Amino acid sequence: AYTDLYNPSQKVKPVAYNMERFAKDCVKVFCDLTGYDRGKVGAAPTPFVDESKDPRVVTQPAGEAAVKAAPTGELSHIATKCLMKIMYIARFARQDLLRAVGALTTMITSWDEMCDRKLFRIIKYINGTASWRQIGLIGDTTDNLQLGLFSDADFAGDRADMRSTSGVFLALYGPHSFCPLAAQSKKQTAVSHST
Repeated sequence: AYTDLYNPSQKVKPVAYNMERFAKDCVKVFCDLTGYDRGKVGAAPTPFVDESKDPRVVTQPAGEAAVKAAPTGELSHIATKCLMKIMYIARFARQDLLRAVGALTTMITSWDEMCDRKLFRIIKYINGTASWRQIGLIGDTTDNLQLGLFSDADFAGDRADMRSTSGVFLALYGPHSFCPLAAQSKKQTAVSHST
């Protein structure tokens, strides 16, 4: 048991999900499949690419976005293997990866050069955050615990098809407890045309 930082007299029991080896294995699989030097992968502060520089999206005179046909990306033949491996760690203990990898998995059948950049960015992010842990703390009895469901959505966050993405996070919490249980990131089916 550890001491609650806000109340030193309260003891809490931590649970840590250690996926460091698996995260490093995700990077290793990518490097093995692409021939990329693992020592040169580097790190990234976020798993997202700046999509304002996406060559596929061009502004039309009417102000609507259209997608140009882009050449097939070089990583299209290994994308499924890499993404499914990353999806496992994202669902189990690294919810910070869910949005990025979920959006990229919808592009498997239309993989292009921007998808190559996005996959490599996710790999760089994992490489720089491999030691991150998801931690839960329980310092209360069951009668003081409750489930909390938190949800939000962006507005037309997918630039290519103007669809929004919903995010959901479920946790068990109390006065001296907070334990993550599940999370989800899912693209909505409706297309946003205006506010």
